[in-house]
Amino acid sequence: MNDKLEQLKPLVPAFNSIRFKTVRQLRSPNEVSHQQPLRPALTGRSHNEVHAATFLRFERDVIDRTAGFSYAAPAGMEPLSGGWQL
Repeated sequence: MNDKLEQLKPLVPAFNSIRFKTVRQLRSPNEVSHQQPLRPALTGRSHNEVHAATFLRFERDVIDRTAGFSYAAPAGMEPLSGGWQL
């Protein structure tokens, strides 16, 4: 996790803000899956959306596995059954 945060640090100046809204969360006793669109406002650029999902697994109240998935899309796209349409 720390390695990933270090990779993201250089990107911080490019963002004015980042907003997100949880659209789906699934839980079991030792796992959580979380889906949300991130809406970054880029410095001097247009707004986009990054559709993201995160998986966390716990072992004795400690995160022992993480996985993340994402893809960028222009803001305002509507989901279709086969993907996203501009």
